[in-house]
Amino acid sequence: MSSTVSEVKRGCKESHIWNHYIKEPLGSGHYTAKCHYCTQTWSRRRPEILKSHLALYCKEVPLAIKSEYMEMLAIGSTSTNRKQKLDTDSSAEIDADKKDRINQALIESHSQLLIILIL
Repeated sequence: MSSTVSEVKRGCKESHIWNHYIKEPLGSGHYTAKCHYCTQTWSRRRPEILKSHLALYCKEVPLAIKSEYMEMLAIGSTSTNRKQKLDTDSSAEIDADKKDRINQALIESHSQLLIILIL
């Protein structure tokens, strides 16, 4: 008896972060990622690292996307697809250096946005 069995996806729903990256399978559920905007490439990166790249490091990402991911980092969101339990452990907090970089990037992007609106 021959029948086709469609592949069943298991695990977490795919993160929206992959809309901004070219995703190539490595096997075992891992992928390489290449940024659509600056073409930086990673091997086996987690979505949280890719979000940080768009929010803090990518110089070519559109301002609206950069702001969206900066806000996600600022409020401590690590996934747009699933709710996470709040952890009272201090390791769940954003370290001070990362928090400062997020705040600086938010101030800079809002300043750029205001200049654009004024012109």
